Amino acid sequence: QPRMNADLRRINATFDVLDRGVALDISLGSSRVLDEESNASVRVEAELSAFMQRRGLTISEFKLRRGDSFIIASGNLKGDTEALRFDDISLDTRTSLHLESMRNWFVKSFPKQEKFPILKGRADAEVKIRGTADTDISADFKASTRQFMFDKFFVDSLVTAGTYAAGTV
Repeated sequence: QPRMNADLRRINATFDVLDRGVALDISLGSSRVLDEESNASVRVEAELSAFMQRRGLTISEFKLRRGDSFIIASGNLKGDTEALRFDDISLDTRTSLHLESMRNWFVKSFPKQEKFPILKGRADAEVKIRGTADTDISADFKASTRQFMFDKFFVDSLVTAGTYAAGTV
């Protein structure tokens, strides 16, 4: 069973209990999370603004940031929040990664991966996830790179887009 250790800094949290549910606003300043088994650590900042009800969760804003890399998400999850079973999902995400920084963190945190190829540039992605009790989950995605370098190959710009539905991309 994994064991994590966290050094949390500047936590600001507001929980408003209302007749209809619970409003959450949580902000976490620059904090370090450590996996005790691998000794891998990462310093992150996080923010969450959400509204929880018995039959669903509305995420107004979720941000997770490491340096100048980030993921942002917002959307609705409707269903049984206690069982974490959602009949209706509508979630939008946006990600931007500074590849050299992420690669350096990965190799430093997992020394056995020191031969992981050199990465440089940025990678950006947008994903829109949808699903209901009557339909399989589907996702529309767009991804691109800027000044992308993989090992010794300078590719510069890659762009792709697509849809995942019924197990097929």
